[in-house]
Amino acid sequence: MIALDPQATVEFCLDAWPGVPDQRPAFIAHYLTCRQNIEYDKLLDRASELKPAEGLPVLLEAIGLGLVGWRNVCDRSGRPLEFEVGLLGDLLTWHELWELAGRVLSETSLAESDRKKSLSPSPPETGPTEPADSTADSTD
Repeated sequence: MIALDPQATVEFCLDAWPGVPDQRPAFIAHYLTCRQNIEYDKLLDRASELKPAEGLPVLLEAIGLGLVGWRNVCDRSGRPLEFEVGLLGDLLTWHELWELAGRVLSETSLAESDRKKSLSPSPPETGPTEPADSTADSTD
């Protein structure tokens, strides 16, 4: 039950934030349960129908269902900021918020799929096939 494991998270960066990988701001999300995923979709649908002023709290609520932390996020003075979903409206543009909302869902879904593949048993290894002995069927 990956969605219930607090240690099961995925880390990702926004495409809009170039830079040295270890120094780029990164977001940390946990896996959503089925019900959380349904609620996430409903919130995104609702936020998309609203103007930014009304949609921002709805979008942040959706993001808050999956986002559990960040790394290398600083204020304009360069001071590291403690994680708080509510700060995202002061840190990101409207476009970046929507990218983040989409990435929370896609990154956790992709990572879950990859994780399942890595946990499934590998097909049995078969050794190299021996070439047929060409002299066995030859008639002299």
